Amino acid sequence: MASRAKAYAVHRVPGRIRFRVPERRGDAKFFGEVEQCLRRLDGVDHVKTNPVTASVLVHHQGEIADLARAAFGNDVGKLVEIVLGSPPLARTVRTEIATIDETVRRVTNGEMDLATLASCGLLAMAAVHLLTGRQPVMAVSLGWYATELLRRSGAPDNGRAAAD
Repeated sequence: MASRAKAYAVHRVPGRIRFRVPERRGDAKFFGEVEQCLRRLDGVDHVKTNPVTASVLVHHQGEIADLARAAFGNDVGKLVEIVLGSPPLARTVRTEIATIDETVRRVTNGEMDLATLASCGLLAMAAVHLLTGRQPVMAVSLGWYATELLRRSGAPDNGRAAAD
């Protein structure tokens, strides 16, 4: 038997999950088989596949872990290996961003992180737009993104300011 394709969970909310099977992109027969196998599972309300985008959308009842266990014991388990973690590209991007963040912190002796550096860059771009008079609306947007990035990243360490 050929090795099973990996089906990566790329988005899920209660009752709905989307998988991508990138290695079988464009294989209409494969996605048709997956769709038929999933439709036979208890708790599956609706299945829609798209071979062009390598996507499998499943509307279901109950917990996704229960669906995954049922799929493993079903014919679909012979076709795909369900991976509930991030796809390799997303993991790689997260790892690279974490590496860049660590480098920024090391080079600045902990004074800045990647979010702060990116916010400074966005604010500098906003200043250029304001000073040159080009697209002032863009300056407002850039400023908003910069402050939102700082807010979401937890902003600078407040304890450090008290120690200075």
